[in-house]
Amino acid sequence: MTASDGVTLAVHRYTDIDAARPTILAIHGYPDNHHVWDGVAECLGGRYNFVAYDVRGAGESSAPAGRSGYRFGQLVDDLGAVIAHLGVDTVHLLGHDWGSIQGWAAVTDPALMPKVGSYTSISGPHLDYGGAFLRSPRRRAGWSTSPNRCWRPAISGCF
Repeated sequence: MTASDGVTLAVHRYTDIDAARPTILAIHGYPDNHHVWDGVAECLGGRYNFVAYDVRGAGESSAPAGRSGYRFGQLVDDLGAVIAHLGVDTVHLLGHDWGSIQGWAAVTDPALMPKVGSYTSISGPHLDYGGAFLRSPRRRAGWSTSPNRCWRPAISGCF
């Protein structure tokens, strides 16, 4: 399918779309492609419609001409276009890594909220909370001592 800015998005249906079953739409992380979901699709495909797509610039999808093609507004638009392409009212969104971050942007977008029945984020923070954590004094204090905590045990046997 073609996104609003002309980028081609490769949508992979692991199952036929059956209106009687819920639809899971999976978004992979970076530098993966839709194949990261193959095992999950195999497990869940008997009970759910399972779909994944290669996000722009990955797998079988084309890349935008410039970095502006990766802005959250465009990524959210991509997700909405994929949902519309599937012809379903709502999806259960599943995101991993960079796909999770895109998912958080989508589920907080007023236009997509009604189209997402649930959201599962695997290893991808909501950017507001992730940013607050990285800016927190407690985090900065711990960060400065982390290298010592990691390397001391590893090199202690060398001396």
